Amino acid sequence: MPRVRADTAMADQSGVYRLLVDREEAEYEEWSAGVLGRNGRYPRRRRLEALRAGGPAVFAVYELPVWAQPAGTPPPPRSHAAWNREDQLARGAPVTVFSDDRVTAGAVDGAPTPLDELLDL
Repeated sequence: MPRVRADTAMADQSGVYRLLVDREEAEYEEWSAGVLGRNGRYPRRRRLEALRAGGPAVFAVYELPVWAQPAGTPPPPRSHAAWNREDQLARGAPVTVFSDDRVTAGAVDGAPTPLDELLDL
């Protein structure tokens, strides 16, 4: 029975990796064409390189499209007053996205994380 659920989850998340690659490429193109791209390095260079190579990449849950977020993720609040700390932490939790559209909780060894990008600056 768990296999059926896993297959359903994979079908629900199909195409998420390609969408993230396309979105990151578009943001890179916009960055490089703008004022910020004239000097300096792209802030998410490691993530972009991992996505281009077909490797796993770490994202915060809120960076994924709503349809690809892990089960149990609270929906975005409708107002600022509706925010609570637990929901905020859940939406900011790291997930690793693989090229076969798997989304797993946490950061996998070898996948670039936002901390790696920060340390590069």
